[in-house]
Amino acid sequence: MRSGLKGTEARTLLEVVIVMLIVSTVLAIAVPELGKPLAAARLDALAGQVAADIRTVQQRAISEESAAYYINFYPHGNRYEVRKTGYPVYVILDKVTLPSTAQLVETTFNEDRLAFSAGGRPVQGGTITLRDRRSGRSRYVIVAPVTGRVRVSDSPPESWEK
Repeated sequence: MRSGLKGTEARTLLEVVIVMLIVSTVLAIAVPELGKPLAAARLDALAGQVAADIRTVQQRAISEESAAYYINFYPHGNRYEVRKTGYPVYVILDKVTLPSTAQLVETTFNEDRLAFSAGGRPVQGGTITLRDRRSGRSRYVIVAPVTGRVRVSDSPPESWEK
């Protein structure tokens, strides 16, 4: 008995190997490009979460008519904390650490602290800059100084001094 592949079987095997090489080449090119939209979506979701946390703190200040609420940002620690002033110490209401794919670059708030009046207005307006570590894309969470409006933008506010 003779073992081995017949001519048509060998050709079929060769065709399968060639197709596998083509598919793997296409995937090697396409997969890194698929990560960019995913990274952008993660950064957008993170910026939206930061904005939602700011709005929540504003609403707490309004509902309790209290100027005790504030958010401390820690760019070097890549995190922020929602706090309420209490006697004799403050209370940490929430701690948020950003994912390793994102970076809390900076804030324009004095001492990286966003505080609110009893009416929910920020003591000062400012901007929080978030960046995706892989793509370098940035998103800005902007808090208006007078109205307290919170929005997310692809570009820094026009009032920014460069």
